[in-house]
Amino acid sequence: MYKDLSSRSINQLNWCGRGEKTGLKSRPIHQVLLSSVLKNPAQQNSTEADAEMTVRNWLRLSRDRNGGGKGIN
Repeated sequence: MYKDLSSRSINQLNWCGRGEKTGLKSRPIHQVLLSSVLKNPAQQNSTEADAEMTVRNWLRLSRDRNGGGKGIN
């Protein structure tokens, strides 16, 4: 699923909807994202809270993908 989301659209999202970004926590897709994380074999012993943190970190670090981070040469 992550591969289907463009870097530009991901940069407009965050978990809570702070600032001018769209929040995922209050949208139905958040459950799809959490379920996808929990289905990953590497996450088989994870809780929903662990999955949420994985998604939140992924969103938080999205700006650094594809050379878009600040201070990256």
